[in-house]
Amino acid sequence: LPFIRGRRVERARRALEQRTQAARIIFDLSCEPSNVVACLRTMDSFGLQFAEIVGGEFEDIGYGGAMGAQKFMSLRWWPSAESCIDWHRRKGYTILAVDGDEEVQAL
Repeated sequence: LPFIRGRRVERARRALEQRTQAARIIFDLSCEPSNVVACLRTMDSFGLQFAEIVGGEFEDIGYGGAMGAQKFMSLRWWPSAESCIDWHRRKGYTILAVDGDEEVQAL
């Protein structure tokens, strides 16, 4: 980090160490990619480190609104929801699902 000096580097390190790995948010790009951008900004502000993105390509998100947030987060791309969910289950994560469709019934 050539442009950041001592104290600021240490502050950045402490901030990154406080980010949580306990929760991972999974997004389906087939819905509304622009909403993913807004969520990345919110996740960054709450200290969530990991975003899992199913389907689509890096360019599909349109990072304009999230510029900066994705630089400090860990984004992982998955070819399918099944592969993403299977991996998280094997790692011991509890899977919770939210769908904005009006036809979906509450569990």
